[in-house]
Amino acid sequence: MITVIIPIYNGEKHINRCLDSLLNQINTNFELIVINDGSTDKTISILESYRIKFKDFKIITKENEGQGVGRNIGIKRARGDYLVFIDSDDEVEINYISEFYNMINHNNMDLGITQIKRKFDYQVSFIESNFEYIQNVNINQKITVQENPSLITQVLIAPFAKVIRKDFLMKNGIEFPSSRIYEDLYFTISLLMANPSTVFVDKKTYSYHVRKENTMNSYETKIVDMIATLNQIKEYAVERRVSEIYKNEIEFLAIYHLLIGSMYREWKHKPFSIIKARKTCQNWFKNSGYSTNNKYLKKMKLYCKIYIKFFFYNLK
Repeated sequence: MITVIIPIYNGEKHINRCLDSLLNQINTNFELIVINDGSTDKTISILESYRIKFKDFKIITKENEGQGVGRNIGIKRARGDYLVFIDSDDEVEINYISEFYNMINHNNMDLGITQIKRKFDYQVSFIESNFEYIQNVNINQKITVQENPSLITQVLIAPFAKVIRKDFLMKNGIEFPSSRIYEDLYFTISLLMANPSTVFVDKKTYSYHVRKENTMNSYETKIVDMIATLNQIKEYAVERRVSEIYKNEIEFLAIYHLLIGSMYREWKHKPFSIIKARKTCQNWFKNSGYSTNNKYLKKMKLYCKIYIKFFFYNLK
């Protein structure tokens, strides 16, 4: 069985859309666990109104600690052999669950991945609309990550649009960190470094709503937090003795998420501090022994490569 886990905090504006999309599933054989992370709006009353509409629906209310802690609680309470995560402001196609069951029944894998559709709830800039969400994988059979390490640079870091064998997480001690931001990055990269058997299906069954007020777009996503997460990933790789196997991939994560992603958010929210932020990123990157002469960077879009060469011209 599949368990669907949804963490939510003050989601009264969007949770109906999410739950309605689950009510419309072709395959309704799933357990639904919603973790109410200390909401202060009408979230809990909306959740209660859906209780009788699902055949297997659990609501867990806790104090506000962040999505990662909520998801960990969902993992521990899940009865399903496989786990699916959904964000409370997103929605899924009617075949979302059935596609995952098809993958499980035909492949018996540890990790299954599908594509996403991005839906912006605001007018976006050229950079945002063309920003590469790294999920252009083309897999027609079950593989492992160590056989195809480039998966670490290609798979979307969010936990949604994936189905994960629960026992694989338990055996490898993989869980979300308690930090309120970038917990997705650490979780997904740790999961991939544990070398799960993986299947990818090129179907867009998940709609990711990008909102101005969501966590990743609000300026609490500071550069120091990204650096701390990248350090955690490096430490995890050392602990698992895979740091050499994934050396190029770990280096590219630093380029993509720090030098490009975090610096873009810094420029967007605090443009007058961009020089200081550049120095912080540059010093950490150098001290980590990384190089911009990375094989994955060479495959990125031209404007990304020009940006790195121009803005971090003295990095090699």
